[in-house]
Amino acid sequence: DSRRKSPRRRNRLFSVIPGSFSICNLGKNAAFPDLSGLPAADFLSCTRTQDELSLVISDAGAEMLAQRHPGLAAHRGMACIKLEESNILPVAGVLSSISTVRAAAKIPLFTVSTYESCYVLMDASLLQCALDKLEKAGNRIALPCGPHFKRT
Repeated sequence: DSRRKSPRRRNRLFSVIPGSFSICNLGKNAAFPDLSGLPAADFLSCTRTQDELSLVISDAGAEMLAQRHPGLAAHRGMACIKLEESNILPVAGVLSSISTVRAAAKIPLFTVSTYESCYVLMDASLLQCALDKLEKAGNRIALPCGPHFKRT
């Protein structure tokens, strides 16, 4: 039989990265910014393409960066969750499984993949809904400690 059995869905573990983040665009011809003096961050991503230079950085870092680059375009107030699996490159369907949950809840996402993991950013006001949908789909959620992360 040439039909393949669909792989059994794994329960994945997601964690919430503390803080509030901004997705920034410095423009097509921008020089790579000096990041010295910016707040220490648990998450910083820089991507250059032929069309733009984009950064994902803490909201506080985006504020400081905007002072240095007045034309900075930024979408602030993003929450970030991380897929807690190391080396996701061989894991098929990771973004597809997240996107399916996202589509059902109509939650816009911005993803950043690294060699070791996958990060998903969304408007912070939609975080609770996204976590609920991920759990309902059989995933597990690890929350940082603190009053900001109490589940309802």
